[in-house]
Amino acid sequence: MEKLNKTRAFLTEFIIVILFFSVAAVITMELYAEANNMNNENGWLSDSVIHTQSVAEKIKAGVIYYNDEGIYTKYLNEDMEYVEKEQAFFEEKVIVSILGSEIENDAGTLYSYDIVIDNIDSGKEIYSLNVRQYVSKEVQ
Repeated sequence: MEKLNKTRAFLTEFIIVILFFSVAAVITMELYAEANNMNNENGWLSDSVIHTQSVAEKIKAGVIYYNDEGIYTKYLNEDMEYVEKEQAFFEEKVIVSILGSEIENDAGTLYSYDIVIDNIDSGKEIYSLNVRQYVSKEVQ
């Protein structure tokens, strides 16, 4: 009888230890998954900042030129390369508005560009940058 009680006590203690380690493993896996998600989001933010700054510099240099108000959309993969919509992971929107358009100005036009990078899966905005550019009539 005493041997049976010792066996039951050992098995009960063993089950409690296994339960404790199972709970600890679940908590550890959840923390790891959350850390991995944070790492991915920080990488996306870093890549998005670099990409939007690059687009802004191209707009200022005149390499990319939008002369009408509106929203211009392009699609990017995870490496920030332009792709078709079906392969896209990010969406780049350039929202163009003309500032002071109600004022007649013979010298030129002041454009405002909002460059926005969105994650297509979550729909969340990752980064946005506002750029203003004055274009003289001679250039237009």
